[in-house]
Amino acid sequence: MKNTYAVKTDYSRLRNLVLKQGYQLRRHRTKLAREWNAGYYIVDPNTGELVAGHVNLGFGPNEVEQWCKAE
Repeated sequence: MKNTYAVKTDYSRLRNLVLKQGYQLRRHRTKLAREWNAGYYIVDPNTGELVAGHVNLGFGPNEVEQWCKAE
């Protein structure tokens, strides 16, 4: 029987989507971000500045995909 409650995100797939745009995907390690299935943020690899995502909570996996498609 498959567990439908567990949410697993394919981090490597999301990371590759962001790398194609020329940025890096990072993940918050806070408990709040994990509880809300969020915590992803996108940074510029050259400067380390935040490009997309909220500083405290970040993006969810779906928001990362939408951001990559919009770029």
